[in-house]
Amino acid sequence: MAIVSQHIGDLESTATLADYRQQLQLYQQLFDFKAELIAIDLHPNYLSTQYGQQLAEKYSLPLQRVQHHHVHIAACMAEYGLPLNTQPVLAAVFDGLGMGVEGQLLGGEFLLSDYAACQRLGHFQPIAMPGGVQSISEPWRSAYAQLRYY
Repeated sequence: MAIVSQHIGDLESTATLADYRQQLQLYQQLFDFKAELIAIDLHPNYLSTQYGQQLAEKYSLPLQRVQHHHVHIAACMAEYGLPLNTQPVLAAVFDGLGMGVEGQLLGGEFLLSDYAACQRLGHFQPIAMPGGVQSISEPWRSAYAQLRYY
């Protein structure tokens, strides 16, 4: 079962994380469910990753680490009603940074993906993000950097 919440925002501040925790508790009460597994991002420094690890330890639940961009693709596939056994799709992912399975930071990549797995087929050359993390909320910065680089 999947329950989609309203947009909470980037979990980069303690206030947003507190709201996220509150919403999760509310949804558990409203929909009367108990988690059987906790899925977290591969990036160990995300507040949501750290909270997921805490939940898995607290409730002795299995922990599944997932690649950030693969989750974006799977969410889009689900949104468009693709069945679980669908053939892999080609996806272009340009949402900032995601940690790869080998611990590298990834961005601007092309993936062949189904719900269970994804394969990186290609990517833009890594470049500095003008303004650092500000580039995540202002993607024009990354586009400008790519245009200047090439």
